Amino acid sequence: MIQDRNGTLWLFWARLIVVSLTVQYYALFTKTSYNMGATWSSETQLTNTSTSVDSYMPSAAQSSYGTKSLWLFYSSNLNEPTYDIYALMSSGISPVHDVDLSAIHASNNLGTFWEYPGGLKSIGQSAIVTVSITVANVGDYGESINLSLTATNKTSTSLGTKTSFVGPGASVIVYYYWNTSGIKPARYGFSATVTPVPGEAYGNTFDNTLSLSNQTRIIPLGDVNQDGSIDIIDAGVCLAHFGWKDSSYYLLKYSDVDNAGYIDIIDVGVVEVNFGFVS
Repeated sequence: MIQDRNGTLWLFWARLIVVSLTVQYYALFTKTSYNMGATWSSETQLTNTSTSVDSYMPSAAQSSYGTKSLWLFYSSNLNEPTYDIYALMSSGISPVHDVDLSAIHASNNLGTFWEYPGGLKSIGQSAIVTVSITVANVGDYGESINLSLTATNKTSTSLGTKTSFVGPGASVIVYYYWNTSGIKPARYGFSATVTPVPGEAYGNTFDNTLSLSNQTRIIPLGDVNQDGSIDIIDAGVCLAHFGWKDSSYYLLKYSDVDNAGYIDIIDVGVVEVNFGFVS
C-alpha cells in the first residue's frame, strides 16, 4: 500500500488465478481509496499477458520528477525461464494542493523552557513566550493560509488566527507572541491547525494539525530554583537572605519578585502564599 502525493491510497497485490488443475498463474491487481480507506474502488487487473506468465512482488514508489507519476515495480517471468524486474507507470499526479504543519517551537527572551507568569524583571525575563509555527507547502501552487494556535493544559486558550502566504515547495514560519501575565502556572502544550486550502484532497489534510505537549512550563513566582514547585528550599533561600541585595547570591535574583533589588517582605510573602504549589 502507498499514499500518493494527492492523498490517494493505492493497494497492490498478486493473486493466484486458477484456470484449471494444470493451468494457473499470478497476476497483479490494484484498487484505490480517496477517503483514507473508508471506501474503495472496484479492483483492476494490471497484468494479463499470458496464462504461462507470473507477476509477483509489487512495490510502488512516488516519483518526484516530471509529472510525478506513481511507479509500480514487480517481478515477472515474461522472458522465461528467468525472472526480471518490470515497471508500470500511472498518469501524472500533478499539480496538487498540499500544505503541512511541520514544526512548533516555543521560547522566551532568555531561551529557557520555564517562564514566570508575566516574566520576572529582576532576571530580565519578559512576559512573552514566542511560539513559532512552520508551515510547509509540498504542493504545486502558491497558497494563502489561515493558521490558528491554542495553548493546551486541562483547558485550552486560543492564541488567535493568522494569515500568511507560502510558495510551492517552500515553507513559512508564523510567529505568535503569548503574554503569560495572569496565566496559571502549569505545563503547557500547543495545538496548531492550518485550514485546508482550496483543492486540497482529503487524504492530504491529516497533517494540517500538529499538537505537541509539554512545550513550556509556567512556574510560580517564588520558585527560586525553577523546579516548578514552591518548597522548603525556596522558603529557606528567602528567609536566610532576608534584607540581602539580590546581587549578593546568584539565587536571590529569582527571589526578588518585586524587583526591589533586595529580598523584602513582599518576596517572603509570595513564597508563603504559594508554598506547596506544584506546576
